[in-house]
Amino acid sequence: MSFSEMLANNINKVVNMYVDNIAKKYNLNKQELLSIWNNIETDKTSVVNTNTTNLPSRELEKCGKPELITLCKEKKLKCTGTKAELVARLVSADNNSTNKDNEKENKKIVNNTVPPVVNKLLSQNKTIAIRRNKYGNYEHPETSLIFNNKTQKVIGKQNDDGTIADLTLEDIDICNQYKFIYDVPNNLDKKANPNVKVDDLDSDVMSEEDEIIDEDDEDIDNEEEEDEEFEEEIEEDEMIDD
Repeated sequence: MSFSEMLANNINKVVNMYVDNIAKKYNLNKQELLSIWNNIETDKTSVVNTNTTNLPSRELEKCGKPELITLCKEKKLKCTGTKAELVARLVSADNNSTNKDNEKENKKIVNNTVPPVVNKLLSQNKTIAIRRNKYGNYEHPETSLIFNNKTQKVIGKQNDDGTIADLTLEDIDICNQYKFIYDVPNNLDKKANPNVKVDDLDSDVMSEEDEIIDEDDEDIDNEEEEDEEFEEEIEEDEMIDD
């Protein structure tokens, strides 16, 4: 025997020992491992990849019953029954798993996709921040409106010199837009309801003016009636003199 033949035999022995250990440890087919080592293609594939969760039914049908039982144990499925039952059980479990994964993906897509309308509503419902300014007043920065800390009503507007100006009709309109409760200043309406809109205040003022005009009309009518009575008395006196 030549040295090359002796070397080849020793290598084959080592390979056989190694393949035998791998086959026993991972429950694999020794002959298929040797075929892979020798670059021999085989039609039958019984190597089970424990990391593969979803196998097609055709691949499962190629597996032996012991391998199918092992897969069922890994998936915590019932391990009894015929080979066909085991294959059907594994396929059904794989389909259910795939459907659940698809549902999770769809939920993620729905949650991540926010319609523009929702964004608009969220932007409109932002928390209104009232901060204490450098003058010690509670101010709404966007409008410069000043709040009474106790009543939580708008009492005026912050001036640059530190003073607080009375509310104007424009300021009250802004209060209505933000739904702020406010105290109506004396120069606008002492009796006005703080929750009444500016348009309502204007209508109240108009109604009071109408009442004043109506009262003036009544006074004018009364004066005209008195003048007519006075003229009639003068005519009667003249007739008596004649």
